[in-house]
Amino acid sequence: MIDAAPLVPVDGDRQNTVLVTIPAEQEFVGVVRLVVGSAAASMGLNEEEIADLKLAVSEACTNAVLHAYASSPVHTERTVEVQLALSERAVEVDVCDKGGGLAPGTPAATVDYEEGGFGLTLIGCLMDSLELLGDCDSGTRLKFVKRHATA
Repeated sequence: MIDAAPLVPVDGDRQNTVLVTIPAEQEFVGVVRLVVGSAAASMGLNEEEIADLKLAVSEACTNAVLHAYASSPVHTERTVEVQLALSERAVEVDVCDKGGGLAPGTPAATVDYEEGGFGLTLIGCLMDSLELLGDCDSGTRLKFVKRHATA
């Protein structure tokens, strides 16, 4: 599902949102990357900012695909939801799954997987802010922001 709706935040900065929900399968991560790249370009981000956003979203979605449902066979809805809030100043991204989740308060920099393990660190380096939310019952939500260089 792809959905877009204009919003007007309290600070008056016009904002557009885009919501993409994909099956938690690797072959759909490219679809999200294309949507993110197109949406960011439409808001005037430069090529480097767009590349950073696409890489960060790819890493976040890949983490959800590989890890969210591996330890939670009871979850029948295996999806990854990506929401973008695009404004003249920044792009805010939420990547959510409904998998096993992480323990509350887990710092993003301490999450390590046996293979790889640098995705969250990379996202933290590329984005202006990163927040990891989740619990073992409701899944994981990764929120990050990329501010426009000209903002």
